[in-house]
Order: sequence, then C-alpha cells, then structure tokens
Amino acid sequence: MPEEVTLTKWLDAVFEYSAKQAGVSTEDYTVRVGSEGIAAGVEIPIDLFLSTLGAKIAKGLIGVGSLIYATFGKPPTRRLQSELLEVGSHWTFEILDPKPRDIMDLIKDYNTLIEGAKRKDWSTIFRALTRSPEEAKAALKALGIPVGSSNPTQTQTQQRPTVNINPQNLSQTKTPSIYEEGEEF
Repeated sequence: MPEEVTLTKWLDAVFEYSAKQAGVSTEDYTVRVGSEGIAAGVEIPIDLFLSTLGAKIAKGLIGVGSLIYATFGKPPTRRLQSELLEVGSHWTFEILDPKPRDIMDLIKDYNTLIEGAKRKDWSTIFRALTRSPEEAKAALKALGIPVGSSNPTQTQTQQRPTVNINPQNLSQTKTPSIYEEGEEF
C-alpha cells in the first residue's frame, strides 16, 4: 500500500512534545503549526524574486487553488485536506494584508503592468511582476547567500591568463590568478 501523502507528517516527531503539552494530538498540532511554517517558508523565494504585485498574484493563485482542491478535489487523505486548507488560507489571506509600503509598491507595479499591457510590451509586464536582478541579488546578499558578479558582460569579456608551458622555465613561471588583487570571490 502506498504511503500516506501529506505535507507535514515528517514533522510529527519534532512537534510531538509540544502537542502533548498543548493537550492535542500530534497530528492536529503538526497539521496546523507545520502547514503554517511550510506556507511561510515558501513565501521566502516568492518574495525574493517577485515584485509586490507578482507575489500577491502568485500567493493568491496558489492559495485559492489549494482551497479549491481541498474543498472540491477530494484529496486522498483527511490530513492532506487539512494541510491544504491551512496552507491555502494562509496564502489567500496574505494577499489581503498589505503593509503600508506594499500599498505604494502595488500601485507602482499595477501601473507598470497596465502600461505594458496597453503597449503589449512583455518585458514591461515581466518587470511589473518580478524583481530586478539587482533587487534579488541585494536580498540574497542580505540573507548571507553569495551571489556572482552584478555585471554579466564583465565575466564574458574577462581574458584568461596565459601560462608559459615551456618545461625548461616551468619552475620560474608565476602561477596566474583568476582574481584581480583585492577582489572578493
């Protein structure tokens, strides 16, 4: 018989003690707390790479889709249905909770989207729904995640060092460095 399909069963052992302390079953506790944690965790890449408007649209689609499937799609297990209801409601209600800065960004992104749609300019539409590479790199750096060069043409035009392979003066050859002096890698 195939294993039960769930989002949070793997977290049962993590939340078992807390569930006992709360006086509820481990499954109920894990479904609620674990599903909320998964939903919040998935938001990180969405918020990193999509604009405020793009993130609201993505979260709304995923949230409403999860709620519809959990309600009308007949998930294979009751537990999965509960998990999808938790995740779906989290993402759906997330779109209804803009921060003050989000409102200004939503207006800017919306206007950019409409401008691109009127002109049938896909790059403008894409720009309205995603973060610029610079914004994404800045966010990744802030999280401590190393990112490459911000200038893609720099790496394309960078010349490779030449090495003298003459065996007679091999011991005198300086090993070239691919990094400029003082450059971080």
